[in-house]
Parts: sequence; structure tokens; C-alpha cells
Amino acid sequence: AMACGCIPIVSSVGAMPEIVGQTGIVLKKKNISDLNEIISSLVSEYSIEMIHNARNRALKYDIRRRQKLLLDLISSHLTNVTSP
Repeated sequence: AMACGCIPIVSSVGAMPEIVGQTGIVLKKKNISDLNEIISSLVSEYSIEMIHNARNRALKYDIRRRQKLLLDLISSHLTNVTSP
């Protein structure tokens, strides 16, 4: 959704706060009133810059990029292990 420009609202579990970073909102506890406040504030503050920031942040987590980083890491370790 972030890659499409949606502003993320996530719960404070796992890596979600880290993934959205400053581009979204973290719901600290399961509370509908807090969620309503967050949505209301986003409606009034919504901007093109927020869309671009969310999209750019999502691209950091692109599966092809992560796959390449992982394969590069494995390759570098294999090279270090096999080198005398």
C-alpha cells in the first residue's frame, strides 16, 4: 500500500514501526478512539510529500532489492570462507 502512496497506520508489533519509519503513524495500543484521531489528523495534514515519502520508503523493502542484498551477503561470506 505504501508503494501506491498510501500513508500507513500500523500497530506497534514486530518490525512494522521500523518499516514505516517517519512516513506513517504507529498506533501504540488497540484503541478505536486513538485510531479515529489519527485518521482525522491525516485527513487534514495529507500532502503530496507524504505520498512520495511513503512510496520511497516502501521501495527500500522491495523484494528484488532484498533478494539481491541477501545473495550478495551470502556470496561475500562464501568468498571469505573459501579464500586461503
